[in-house]
Amino acid sequence: MRASGFMQIGKCIAITIPVINSNMLGVGIFSLCGMTDSLRILVAEDLPDSVEILKLAFRKAGVNVPIRYVKDGSETIEYLKGEGAFSDRAEHPLPTMLLLDLKMPGVDGFDVLEWLRLQPGLRRLLVVVFTTSEERTDINRSSTWARIHTS
Repeated sequence: MRASGFMQIGKCIAITIPVINSNMLGVGIFSLCGMTDSLRILVAEDLPDSVEILKLAFRKAGVNVPIRYVKDGSETIEYLKGEGAFSDRAEHPLPTMLLLDLKMPGVDGFDVLEWLRLQPGLRRLLVVVFTTSEERTDINRSSTWARIHTS
């Protein structure tokens, strides 16, 4: 997982994420001002060490919003559907942001993105993709999905 930064000031959360595309290498900054009252984050990450790093980053940044964790793409889809262990929406509310690892065993992040594409009720879900992959095909494939769904 590439290093990211989180910071909460009042009702604003800023997320910094390295951005790589064919024209630039830099940092993307997402500002979620006014969303902290309604922000609910679901993190899909299979590596326990990466989950702990994310928890530490959120804690150190003072991010005080509900954050739930799932370990793979199958659990991500089950959570978003509100099925199985995630059927109680009071306990497992629908997220407003998904932090999605691309490289997970079994149902991976790409499979989740394809599933999301077919879910009209989740079109407003903000999806932030992260990965340790440096494969150009992975980067291009995920950015193509983003262009299709933000236009």
